[in-house]
Amino acid sequence: MSKNTIYTSIVTSAILLILTAASHDIASTGAPASSTGAPNEETCYTSGCHDDVGLNSGSGILSLEIDQNPIKYVAGQTYSITVSITRENIERFGFEILALDDNEENTGEFLITDSDRTQIISGSLTNESRKYVTYKYAGTKAVSTGLGEWSFDWRAPENYYGNITFYVAGVAANNDATDSGDEVYTESVTLSAYPNAISSPKETISNLILKYNNNILEIQYNFNEPQQISVDLINLNGQIINLSNQRRIDGISNEFYDLSTNIASGLYVVSVKGSQNLLSRKILIN
Repeated sequence: MSKNTIYTSIVTSAILLILTAASHDIASTGAPASSTGAPNEETCYTSGCHDDVGLNSGSGILSLEIDQNPIKYVAGQTYSITVSITRENIERFGFEILALDDNEENTGEFLITDSDRTQIISGSLTNESRKYVTYKYAGTKAVSTGLGEWSFDWRAPENYYGNITFYVAGVAANNDATDSGDEVYTESVTLSAYPNAISSPKETISNLILKYNNNILEIQYNFNEPQQISVDLINLNGQIINLSNQRRIDGISNEFYDLSTNIASGLYVVSVKGSQNLLSRKILIN
């Protein structure tokens, strides 16, 4: 199933992720609830934890991937979500995510698909109705050096058709038994609803395939209507390198880009954005 990475400079609202290190461990109970930086909540940075490195000032990338990256959601439909953090040489990561409606109320339902690494926790005090997905201790270990990743599902509400905002944040922890030097990254993404709950989101681009060989990046994807399509390369510092931005008719696009000059080696994300959805994949350039 295709998954797409949403990068956003839309809204940056912080989620508290406290990674408490006793010896060399991150807190096994997950991040504390009700400290997300969403409305009526504090943040990790303002509360004095993990505050020696500026918020979103590290060299990592926090990504929120939703099936087909719908710009709109369908009431009652279930979506697979993946949260990932890329940060070179890091072995411990954490995250927390929350979904709120226009009334700043908890909305939809999170569904755990990996109970060994993730869990749902409830809010506290004035935010008891809020539900969060966060890590378990087993979920703090990098899936590979420099990459933390967690997947779960979310079911859209049946009878609500307003905007829904996901507040997500992650910590890249240096695993030194203190909170010092850990980096906090935040992201906030808002989806609007399709007016007809029976309608399905229109996927105008699909089937993104990447190949890289001898400094040549090959990008292939399908698109089913005339539209403006932007192709970007994004590095770990968040720098966006536009490879192409042009109107295409329909069919299968097979594009080749020479990366032999001015492109440093490392992990990148290729983003292909059409009129209704966005596709993205990670790729190692060397």
